[in-house]
Amino acid sequence: MANERVLIVDDEQEIVRLCAVILAGEGYVTEGVSSGWEALLRLEAEAFDLLIVDIKMPEMDGLELLRRARDLEPNLTTIVITGYATMDRAIEALNSGARRFVLKPFGVEELLSAVEDAMAQKRREEEVLRLRAQLPILEIGQMLMREGDVESLSRRLLDVVVRQTEADQAVLMLLDERAGELHVVAVCGLPDGIARQQRVPAAQSMIGELLEAQEPLVREVLADSPLESGVAAMWASTEPGSLVLTPLRTGQKAVGILGLGYRADAYHRGSNRRPPLSPSALNLLSIMAGQIAIALENMRMYELEQQRTEALAHALEQQRELDRLKGEFMRNVSHELRTPLSMILGYSELLTSGVLGEMRAEQIGALEIIVQRAFALRDLVDNITAILENESREPQAEPVPLAEIIEEALADFQVLADQASLTLKGEINVRELSVLGDPSHLRRMVDNLISNALKFTPAGGTVAVCLDSIDGEAVLRVSDTGIGISETHVGRIFERFYQVDGTIRRQFGGSGLGLALVKEIVEGHQGTVQVESRPGEGSTFEVRLPVMD
Repeated sequence: MANERVLIVDDEQEIVRLCAVILAGEGYVTEGVSSGWEALLRLEAEAFDLLIVDIKMPEMDGLELLRRARDLEPNLTTIVITGYATMDRAIEALNSGARRFVLKPFGVEELLSAVEDAMAQKRREEEVLRLRAQLPILEIGQMLMREGDVESLSRRLLDVVVRQTEADQAVLMLLDERAGELHVVAVCGLPDGIARQQRVPAAQSMIGELLEAQEPLVREVLADSPLESGVAAMWASTEPGSLVLTPLRTGQKAVGILGLGYRADAYHRGSNRRPPLSPSALNLLSIMAGQIAIALENMRMYELEQQRTEALAHALEQQRELDRLKGEFMRNVSHELRTPLSMILGYSELLTSGVLGEMRAEQIGALEIIVQRAFALRDLVDNITAILENESREPQAEPVPLAEIIEEALADFQVLADQASLTLKGEINVRELSVLGDPSHLRRMVDNLISNALKFTPAGGTVAVCLDSIDGEAVLRVSDTGIGISETHVGRIFERFYQVDGTIRRQFGGSGLGLALVKEIVEGHQGTVQVESRPGEGSTFEVRLPVMD
């Protein structure tokens, strides 16, 4: 596969060059050395995907190199080149970690076949390694998502990492973006109290670089290479020989840092120092870090969503309580207003009839204003009561003949139309038509539409009420030749208490509840209401309700 790195070791330079040319033609990146010691230095300095080594070499033969290379990288993929193919040497090479043999002399196809087979096996093992890193973390994340929290999830994840990497100490820090610092959420092998007191500024140069990095950082803790204060404070009491700091990232988002500590005697062997984690172990750690970042970010998002849900539930409960108090207040006000209104209207009728004595003309005029305003107030109370009733209970489900309701309403309003010098006419085009709903609510809807049209139509005008059936819907239209509504206000006339302006309210009266109640009743019956209007030309309100089958 292109760009995979191959280290070729043979004391014969021609063999090194031949292998390099063959493999380079297939896209491999090759490097060649002529001795086992040179090979060890290159393996300690950087990672290779494949090691090709000749068995017979001076000073350090190929089998000894394989054993030492496996100390550095237990999962290193190797191919042995040999001119002495005996069973004992084959078994010894396999025990040393070789995957394939190539016999001298060899051709192009023989070398490529061995390399491709070895690399295919390496990829399969890496896939197993990837699954080995992912499965425990996925299982823990799923298990704790609904019943745990970030800290409990962090502790469980850290236990998995410590078992997989054999670390002596470990710490998991999450990034607080608002505060611009990392805080400890889980530790292993470190004093819990001391570690949890640490807050590491994300602006520190090493931490900032690490949060943006894609790979683990291995740092030896030596006197001549001190750590930055925030990180060093966490490890001060244990004094690890080496730290492996791994960024936790989900895509472009930095989540935190995973730190692993290893004692010096755990990775020193005589005078030769080896890294605390092999390249394959670092690869495993990187995979686990990616899965840990996803699990923790999902948990943080879940906790945040839970908090939002709880806040919304609390706000909804408060809103419900406010609605209940508002309804109770409006019911109480409506109830308390009915008694004095009855007294006002009753005594007004007595005064008008002359039972309580004759009245002068100016007194009769004042009394008419009182009666007019009292009736307006009664309408307001009725609308408030109707809105509360509409909110508090579902409409009754019974067949309602709309033609009968409209005809009754036209008869009732005819007197008012005559008094106002208006023409009120009806056109019932369908009589055998019923809708499923509440007859009292639907009658109030019709009354409010006709009353509204009469109120805003000057003397000499016309109010027309028409009932049709179109596409399975009952269509009620109430048209007038009144003052009309401007485009600015037409979209808001169905809002509660909305009135176009104070001049119209003073001239025509009303509370701004009639049309709001119409809309609420219509929508409660799964219908729609809309209006078309032009200032000075009148308005047409159209209600559509589903017809019973």
